[in-house]
Amino acid sequence: MKKSEQKSKTIEVNYSEIFTPEELSKITGHTIDECAEKIEKKRVKNQILSTNELNQNLKHHSLNKNRISLNSNNFNDLLGGGFSLRTFYFFYGEYATGKTQICHDLAFRLINSKKKDTSASVLYIDTEKSFRPERLSEIAKFNEESIPTSDLLNRIKIFDIGSTTTLKIILEKLAKENLDENYQLLVIDSLTNYIRADFHDEKKSNIFVTRDFKKLMKLLAEIKNKHNMIIVITGQVKGIQTKFDKFSVKPIMEYIINEYVDEIVYLYRDERKSRYAQLMNSTKYPEKEIEFKITNFGIQDP
Repeated sequence: MKKSEQKSKTIEVNYSEIFTPEELSKITGHTIDECAEKIEKKRVKNQILSTNELNQNLKHHSLNKNRISLNSNNFNDLLGGGFSLRTFYFFYGEYATGKTQICHDLAFRLINSKKKDTSASVLYIDTEKSFRPERLSEIAKFNEESIPTSDLLNRIKIFDIGSTTTLKIILEKLAKENLDENYQLLVIDSLTNYIRADFHDEKKSNIFVTRDFKKLMKLLAEIKNKHNMIIVITGQVKGIQTKFDKFSVKPIMEYIINEYVDEIVYLYRDERKSRYAQLMNSTKYPEKEIEFKITNFGIQDP
């Protein structure tokens, strides 16, 4: 075998999980369709559960008393009753589709549902400077029997970070060490913000940027299992939604996200500005679309 052929096969084996079909095609010389089929087979192999495993999984979640519900039956039904511990969620969509609003509302709901457990806390990593304490105060004000705003904010630890490197350091620490505080929810809004910038940095190879993103996803999966946490991340998109194809919008790093995330939800607005959430990929539930709205109370049914 020629060295060039050997190198091509080595790259294909090592990187078939982290490239798009187009990228893998350029590297290996195979057609885009062949690469897409290979990536899909790998993803399915990693994600599909056996029938027995799936039944056990559904039974476990049906008995889970620790679900965190929003003030929206539609949204809760979409996720099998609410947000579940030890589950990895990804929300993506264009600007102003509700990603950050869901993160704020969920942080409030978790802490408010655990008023008596004063150790229950939220770790909120903000890469877009979009965290708004006044929004949390508003949600608390409009919900009856709410935890005092001062207590609410004291139980949310904010990291305002400025690079992928900083994010990696934080996640490595969370994955390796026991935590002093009882964090039950980790929010990253958004995970792909600096990844997108890294792709446009001429000094950084796209191969290494992609590899680093996969490392971040692996760390998040470890954190979820080690600390029994709800993990919620948001992400930017590529493409533009059209009235003919609402699914023309795709998340950045789609193939890697599909490999690691349990529940993937696409958020969008129609021509009437109504808001929708579509469960795109799930390890437990069927694909489904629901409508929701954003109010002073948080996320609600229309």
